[in-house]
Amino acid sequence: NPTKVFNTKGTYTVQLTVSDGTSSAQAVPIVITVGVPPTISIGVPTDGAKYRAGDTIFYTASAVDERGLVLPASAISTEIIFRHQTHSHLLYGPLIGTSGSFTVPTSGEDSAEAWLEIKVSATDSNNLTSIKSVNIYPYKSNFTLETNPAGFQLFLDGTLINTPTTVSGVVNFDREIKAPLIQISGDNYYQFHDWSDSGAIRHVISTPEADTTYRANYLEMSAFN
Repeated sequence: NPTKVFNTKGTYTVQLTVSDGTSSAQAVPIVITVGVPPTISIGVPTDGAKYRAGDTIFYTASAVDERGLVLPASAISTEIIFRHQTHSHLLYGPLIGTSGSFTVPTSGEDSAEAWLEIKVSATDSNNLTSIKSVNIYPYKSNFTLETNPAGFQLFLDGTLINTPTTVSGVVNFDREIKAPLIQISGDNYYQFHDWSDSGAIRHVISTPEADTTYRANYLEMSAFN
């Protein structure tokens, strides 16, 4: 029954080794905290708040130690983490201080099944650290890509897709749509004429607030000429 008394507050990794005099074995290390870590409060945003791509998000946070004394801004850091069902990665940070802001990207990861974690860490003079997070979620809408005549292919962000296709996206996130100049159906050739939103043959759309259809119109080449 080995014992160890820690006289100094802090965070420690404990490793137990057992030996019979000839060979030895080690238990899985454990991390222990001596003392009470800081208490963190996140003012804004609130957990579950909503955002659009391109929004500027302001955040505030504070922390007190076990005595109730407010920790300085230098003791607080914030990370903005992109969360997805299958992966995550750091967008911004660590950002030092009790407040700040960041801009939600309008390009890059295009999945609508994602959210942002605002993760705040606070470390006191005893090197004790606490972590607290809030998660914010995107406003989403659907946009449909189709052609007239129906059934032709289009490009979405450089990938050729069959139509009609409905895509879920984060509101105000940029997507590139492109119509091939010529399409073939049976023995007939069709040439691109226009998009329903009056955009160029290849252009960027901002995922709209409300569900929207983008239609590429074609004319049979004999009729076009």
